[in-house]
Amino acid sequence: GGNPATAMHSILKTTNGGGTWPVIYNQAGWGLKSRAFTESLHGVAVGDTGTILITTNGGNTWNSVTPPVIRNFQAVTFTTADTGFIVGGDSANRTVLKTVDGGQNWSVIIDGPGSVLNAITFLNPMKGYMAGDSAYLYKTIDGGQNWTQEFVPNNFYRRFTAINFYNESLGMVVGYDGYNY
Repeated sequence: GGNPATAMHSILKTTNGGGTWPVIYNQAGWGLKSRAFTESLHGVAVGDTGTILITTNGGNTWNSVTPPVIRNFQAVTFTTADTGFIVGGDSANRTVLKTVDGGQNWSVIIDGPGSVLNAITFLNPMKGYMAGDSAYLYKTIDGGQNWTQEFVPNNFYRRFTAINFYNESLGMVVGYDGYNY
């Protein structure tokens, strides 16, 4: 929801352990959904309507990056300082973008029919998982170039919203309907 005339992208930052949270970025636009830092100075934030923001000074300033497609971006992650992924989509498409230059430029890996992708995680630069609406769960073993759908029991209209792996064997995906797999 929200009013496009008054919606704002906002980023707050603390430098005193959470004692204060001043607003460091506040611009017109739909919501920001995710952020990832490759180290203390370099980060990327993503959100609705194709929003990609990048910082190279610890979040003190943020600059827009032009996306290759306009979609609602739900999550961003990096596997190295240069290689990162964004997932998202819209009502008809699932989308995966990849960068190999720290987020300055993004290319389309997937942009086609399917449900929105909401989360992405990598165990290492080659092996990763992403999850989304309609109980979609995908795995890559080649650094995100190819993704295969994983079987999920009773996959009726569940919306997976987060995924994380702690090691090669232990991982969790969570979402609506209250199930953990």
